[in-house]
Amino acid sequence: MVSVIQSKGKQLILLLTILIFTGSNMLAQNSNYAGTESNISLDQLIDKSVSMESSDKLCSLIYEDSKNTYYVVNANKLESKFEKIRLLELSYSDDALVSIGMNTDKTKFFFLVNNTLNKSTEDIEKLFEGFVLQSKTEMNKLNAEQMRLWLIQHDKYFKK
Repeated sequence: MVSVIQSKGKQLILLLTILIFTGSNMLAQNSNYAGTESNISLDQLIDKSVSMESSDKLCSLIYEDSKNTYYVVNANKLESKFEKIRLLELSYSDDALVSIGMNTDKTKFFFLVNNTLNKSTEDIEKLFEGFVLQSKTEMNKLNAEQMRLWLIQHDKYFKK
């Protein structure tokens, strides 16, 4: 009986220890991307991105603080819905990019890159250009029926 109580006590201590460390780790991650400046909102980034609307670039740096560099992708430069969706999927699988949203008409996608990763603007531009090339290659391999089915399965970003 005593060994059962001791065993349950050890399990309880282990559980509490795990909860404490997990909780403190979650708190640390909350401010992981926050710089020393006040937080910038998506609306502020949308306002800053207005100046790049006439740009020929797919991806542009729009803001930088002490912790992050913020980019906008002009989705109007993409030729099809497939390319837009596939670019988003590929961006979500990249370790450097953090998606922070899109504007209401879904023509601009916003991302941040933590400055500790030492990624240059050219690196990020090439990354997105690679995503577009990959999406075009994949798109060209699909027939009309495959495309229709792919869009049904993957179009979670543009549904209302």
